[in-house]
Amino acid sequence: MDKGKSVEAVATTLSLIEYLAASPAPSRLKDISDHLDIPGSKVHRHLSTLRAHGYLEQEDSTGRYYLTAKLMYLGQSVANQSDFLSASRKEMPRLYQNSGLAVSVGIIEDVGVRVVDIYQQRTSVEITTWPGTLFGFDSSAQGKVAAAFIFMTESRDAKNSELTTRISKKSVSEEHKLIRENGWADAPNAVLQGINAIAAPVFRSDGIAGTISMIGGIDQLPSPPSEQQIQAVKEAADAISWQIGGDRRFIA
Repeated sequence: MDKGKSVEAVATTLSLIEYLAASPAPSRLKDISDHLDIPGSKVHRHLSTLRAHGYLEQEDSTGRYYLTAKLMYLGQSVANQSDFLSASRKEMPRLYQNSGLAVSVGIIEDVGVRVVDIYQQRTSVEITTWPGTLFGFDSSAQGKVAAAFIFMTESRDAKNSELTTRISKKSVSEEHKLIRENGWADAPNAVLQGINAIAAPVFRSDGIAGTISMIGGIDQLPSPPSEQQIQAVKEAADAISWQIGGDRRFIA
């Protein structure tokens, strides 16, 4: 097979998957063809291949196409392979047992910290943030921790990164200096009234990898948190950092 055609075929399939993933409802072949500007016969071949491999299905009544959960399982497999997430999932239940509070871990993106997993037991009242939630650098405990440490991460091309420049300016604040000294941050009433969170940084060998946090009502997690709560979240962060080859030497 011609190499150029092979690459084009892959690109077409990926575009088709992305279109279906973004569609709020099952899509007609014509809609897909029009959106991608690809002949219907070609689109149909790709759809048939994806269906044969279990990645999409077709409604019997309308003939419209939709993605199956197989892609979600693949995405979860990728997440499971992440050293940060894998190590975090070992420590999250322990932190929950020690604190009785919901626990979450997040990774750093250009505009904030994205929650990638949570751990809590089912109760009549649940206080949590779901995977996919994005916290800004100024509006959450997770974001404040990231902002305080991210400019030290050499792997992000610190001197040239627009993100790092933005965060570096914030890092001169007294609050961020204090976060670096203490190794944690909290943010009462920042995300939701009556709710507090405490977060600590997780490090790789070259800098911050993400955050781990506990979330609870102000009555359970006051501001400032108790020494036991602070110690618990920092110990969990240390344990994850150790498992992925990092340490807390970045703390001032």
